[in-house]
Amino acid sequence: MDADVKGPRLVNPFPRDIVLSGKLLPWRVPALQPAYVALPGSDLLYLPVFSTVEGLRDLMKRADVPYQSVKQILDGREFLMGFTPDFRKAMRIIVDPYFLPDGKARFSEVRWPVD
Repeated sequence: MDADVKGPRLVNPFPRDIVLSGKLLPWRVPALQPAYVALPGSDLLYLPVFSTVEGLRDLMKRADVPYQSVKQILDGREFLMGFTPDFRKAMRIIVDPYFLPDGKARFSEVRWPVD
């Protein structure tokens, strides 16, 4: 890996199971879609999902991303399968993200299921 990479990077190469069912996501009402965030140094879209409403509110405020409501993921696998292959290339789902004081983001990343 290039030491000059400034954007988000995987710091733990060992996959772990992440259960999305029951997680919360910020929702944009006029667009009828989730609210995505940008992370410093990356051109990808990031869909943050959270275990708590407080975590969601804190991150969205700090990221200065508007949202109008909160939705709950009922079936994690069904949720993941709803994204097209092209969209999967441009977007990452991150769980319980938060910012460090220096502005770097920390999170767990969901791996796409193999079709």
